[in-house]
Amino acid sequence: MNYAQKLRDPRWQRKRLETLERAGWKCECCDSSTKTLHVHHKQYIKGREPWEYEDENFEALCEDCHEEAHESKDLINEILASVPSSMWPDLASLLTGYMSPFVSVETFKLAKSSHHVGIGGLAYVASFLSDQGLDAVQAAVDKAATESTKGHSGE
Repeated sequence: MNYAQKLRDPRWQRKRLETLERAGWKCECCDSSTKTLHVHHKQYIKGREPWEYEDENFEALCEDCHEEAHESKDLINEILASVPSSMWPDLASLLTGYMSPFVSVETFKLAKSSHHVGIGGLAYVASFLSDQGLDAVQAAVDKAATESTKGHSGE
């Protein structure tokens, strides 16, 4: 059975409809409810049928967002192809640290068991700071500087 035939299988059709229902029939990326929706596999595992994944592996994306997701993944694969395999543990740690609010507990435990946790921790801090925004970081720096000045001026 080829892939197109597998997508006509009732088990895939059921999984597809469940995913679209869960997403409220909107693109989970841009919130469009007027564009044609696709069900995107976030990851493929060799040997699995299209319907043999946990629900978290699927997302409803409009045609444009689905195309962009695949283009982005292709770019990531091109970048990985240019990086020596010896650096992959560092890259995995970096991505896990940066994405720690979103990755599964199992993925995070796997990354922590690696000896490359430091770079992931740094990425987590960078992610936190970017979420807080530069204004919040600058305000904290200004506050610390003001308090330091007060302490040294005898006030």
